[in-house]
Order: sequence, then C-alpha cells, then structure tokens
Amino acid sequence: MAATSNRRAGVPMAQRLVHFASNRLWDEAGAAFGASCGAPPERLWLGAVPVEVQPDPEGDAGAVGAPLVSGIDDFGAPGGTAEAVLADWLDRAEAADAVPLLTVHGFNYSFAESCARAGNFCDVVEAVAGQRLAPLAFCWPSNGVGSIDEYRRDQQDCDSSGPALARLIRQIALAAAGRARKPAYLAHSMGARATRCAMQALAAAGPLPAAPVFAQAVIIAGDEAVTALEPGGPLWPLADIADWVTIGVFADDATLTKISGHLNGVARLGAAGPLTPPPPESRVFVVDYGMAVAWKEAPGATSWNFVGHQYYRNDPLVIRDLAAALGGTASPERIARRRWARVEPGYAIREIAGRLYLV
Repeated sequence: MAATSNRRAGVPMAQRLVHFASNRLWDEAGAAFGASCGAPPERLWLGAVPVEVQPDPEGDAGAVGAPLVSGIDDFGAPGGTAEAVLADWLDRAEAADAVPLLTVHGFNYSFAESCARAGNFCDVVEAVAGQRLAPLAFCWPSNGVGSIDEYRRDQQDCDSSGPALARLIRQIALAAAGRARKPAYLAHSMGARATRCAMQALAAAGPLPAAPVFAQAVIIAGDEAVTALEPGGPLWPLADIADWVTIGVFADDATLTKISGHLNGVARLGAAGPLTPPPPESRVFVVDYGMAVAWKEAPGATSWNFVGHQYYRNDPLVIRDLAAALGGTASPERIARRRWARVEPGYAIREIAGRLYLV
C-alpha cells in the first residue's frame, strides 16, 4: 500500500523506542522472529526495538531497527528479565508523562510492521492531538502476507496466541499495580479476535485480575463476529479487566463488510456493531464513526483499506477522539465532542439508538 514518505536521502530520522512482547518463535542465531508460534504457543519473548518516528497519518511505516530481545525468561522467576522489560516500559512512560499503551495488531503484519505501526500510531496521536503514548506491541505470529489462505492461517495463529496475550495481561496487572497511571489497551482488526481468545483463556484459567488492569480498552474495526460481545459472550471479560470499554464501528468499512464478512459468513463487530446494545452500566460503549471518517484518498492507495479500515490511524478526527479516550480516565460517554444518537425524525435513519457519535 503506497503512501507518502517522510524520508529524505542522507537525513537521519528521529526514532522512538517501542517495547514488545511476542509469542513468535525467536531465532536467536538469525536474530529474527518467525511467522509461527513458539513452543509452547503461550511462550513470550520481550524486548524493545528502535522505530523511525512517523507523525504523518498518510506516511509509510517507519523503518525498524534490530530488536533487542532481553526478556528471555518467560516470567519464570520474580524479578527476572521479562519483568524487567515491563518495568522499563512503565518507567519510561512515567518519565515521559505518557500513557502506557498495549497494542494488538490485525491480519497481515510482520513483526517489524507491527512494531512500526504501534510506534507510529503514538507518533501520529502526539502530532495531531498532543497526547503522549508509550507503546508495548503484542506481536502475535501473523504471516505478513495478504491472501485468503494466509488470512485463514492468521486466524489459526491468532487463536493459538490467546493464552500468550492472557499471560501478558496478567503480568501487566502485576507490573502496573500501585502505579499512578493505569495502562490503556488498543486492538485493531483481527486484534479483536486475539482479544477474544485472550479473554477466553483468562476466564478458563480464572480468577480474573482482582482489579481492572486498563483504564481504557478500545476495540476498533474489529474483525470478530457480532455475537462475540453479546451479554455473557466471549469478549465480555474485557469489561472486567478495564475501567471502560469502547467498541469503535464504521458500517462502510468494506474490508469487513465485503471481504471478511463474506469469508466468515457472519457480520463483523467493527462494521455492524454488537447485536445487543450494551447498557451504560456495563461500562461498555459503542462509538459509531460512520459520519466522522473523511475518506481522504492517499496517493497510490485505495480508500477501502487505507482509510476505510485503517481510519483509527489515518483520519485526524478519529485520531483526536481516540487520543481523548486513551489519554484519560473518563467514561466514554463523557469524552469531549461525543454525543448520544439522535432518534428524532431526520436523524433516526442515520443514527442507531444506544451508540455514541462525534459532534
């Protein structure tokens, strides 16, 4: 997917440090992560990688340096190397007055791109909205190839990665306990499926963390069945580990409606929204971005993917809204420039009761 670049020949670019946790198989000899799960699939490697700063919402992903994999003990002992990586992530976020942000990527991401996009999302949010975020990218073993067969394989790898993400969430709960600021959580596209699998793994292992781990959890453009968020459904434990949950939807997301919905035979959460509107007392809210996405075409790109599915990192209005949500502790209904759906004549045909819309 082509887009404008921020690189100029011979000019060194600024970098940010992106922390990561991955259940991809780590090839120590080749110093690279593979496209399959480790053994066992819930085994985690942690570290950090330098990523070129890219504050342009329409820019290429920033260049990625060599990963430093220092968290190699898989949380095997208190005070070990994996715990040290989480502590470093939280310490650096605190020093920068930034919100620690756990990100979960979607389909067709290599390890390098998942780290780049996590870091660059934070670059864009700071450039557009002034909100500082400090990313920890959960990199599950997507194959980084865009085809139907690879989509199916990514779904399988995503399912296998649920226990790894669940383990990571439990460790973040321990690492962040007592800190002044809770982390936030952001999952995009097939990252919603990874989240659902993690919630199932958390519930199966029980009990859930005693207190919410995240101040805000956002699932946006979720490539997951609309039934996943029914009351008591497999995504529902997310409301137990976060103070507030936002489900971002966009009915004209053709990646979900024309491709994923057809392949899976079930409407997708990120396009259709949940079948049953969650009541406000559940602390789960649906934000409908249908009238907010600007549909600006990037050079050489197609809007159905570049904006229509990636709007969370490409559309300035949505970026500002997410910055306000991820950066604070307020209920999603109290985020500035949001309002409840209008159901009076003239609005009811375009707006759905029980959803929030941008002003």
